[in-house]
Amino acid sequence: MLAVKPRYKSSISEPLIQIISSLIIICVFGFSAILVKSILPIFIAVVASAVGIIIFYIKSIRQLYTLRFYDNYIEQHLLFKKRSLQLDYSTLQEVSFQLGGTMSKMIFTCIQKNDKYKFRTDVFVRDKTALEFLLWLKSKNPSFKTHVWPPDKILKVNIRNVYREYGFLEETDRD
Repeated sequence: MLAVKPRYKSSISEPLIQIISSLIIICVFGFSAILVKSILPIFIAVVASAVGIIIFYIKSIRQLYTLRFYDNYIEQHLLFKKRSLQLDYSTLQEVSFQLGGTMSKMIFTCIQKNDKYKFRTDVFVRDKTALEFLLWLKSKNPSFKTHVWPPDKILKVNIRNVYREYGFLEETDRD
């Protein structure tokens, strides 16, 4: 039997970046304790670092997920819990682009049975691919809102033009 492949797929790297930055900070503390040349500060630094790494690692691992967009539903797959959440496209309320260089994010907001889900992912579509992706999402649910931050980005103008061309322009976005 053939496995169904998602149309689009994204994940978040933010927790991994946090883990790496915390390891760098811990190394700096460790080296500074060695410079003091005393056993007590080294011992305290090592114990505090180990506890900090364990707590931070457990917290960060829980946040790792992949967001998959299939033809009939959106799936959030938690990477280390072997658990998935499936949401219908009708629950999609908003797609936000937060553009800022290497830390650009997309935020998908869904509401299902009074539960609000916000999925933050790395930007996985750019330029024309972003427009194709948004049109594909609009074909699944024409009522969700689209936001781009900062608002002076070319992407916002391109989205507005494509929405106007395909009849999806929202009243709040009209000129």
